[in-house]
Amino acid sequence: MTGPPPLIPSTTHVILSAAKNLRRKSGEILRCAQNDRRGNRPHYLLRAFTTMQLRRSIGHRSSRRAGRGGFSLLEMIIVVVVIGVMVTIAAPSYRRAVQQSRVDIAGANLRAIWAAERLFWLQNQTYTNDLSQLQALGLLDPKLPITDQTADNQYWDTYFWYTVTLGSTPNTFTANANVEPSRGTSNLQIDQTGTLQGNVTPCGSSAPITAVDFW
Repeated sequence: MTGPPPLIPSTTHVILSAAKNLRRKSGEILRCAQNDRRGNRPHYLLRAFTTMQLRRSIGHRSSRRAGRGGFSLLEMIIVVVVIGVMVTIAAPSYRRAVQQSRVDIAGANLRAIWAAERLFWLQNQTYTNDLSQLQALGLLDPKLPITDQTADNQYWDTYFWYTVTLGSTPNTFTANANVEPSRGTSNLQIDQTGTLQGNVTPCGSSAPITAVDFW
């Protein structure tokens, strides 16, 4: 004689068990919330839930920040165009400023030659057209170029070289700042009276540059 068949839980029994478990879990969550409001230590479930939400928030912010880290092709093109316009505007002004500084240095060198000639005249009652003699006497910078050797590294000024031309009388002279024809033209000069005159026209430019006399 066989025993009774095993009992198969009905659908109603399963639903009632699930509702009972849900009610028990809801009661635990409610008690945790009440303890949290009273200042007691939060339940581990709430701590885990809070930590999970914080991690999600941080990850969302990091992903947004990482997505905004690069530049688009249009932004790069705009930056390149703006830089090109700025260079086009600034390049002529920069080149003109460099040329003006060279001419100002040439004017200062002519003024130094004039002072050396004046000192030489006080000792000899005459001027000289030999600048190497003034350099040997210590009246002139020995590195001042006095011949057409602008490519020689011994000279600190490789744009101009300087010569002196004596006048028809022993008490007159003219010192000239010469420039290579491939670099421009120059009639910059100073005479025995200390008058600085003339200008320099760089190659490729139609505007002459006048030296600033700092005397």
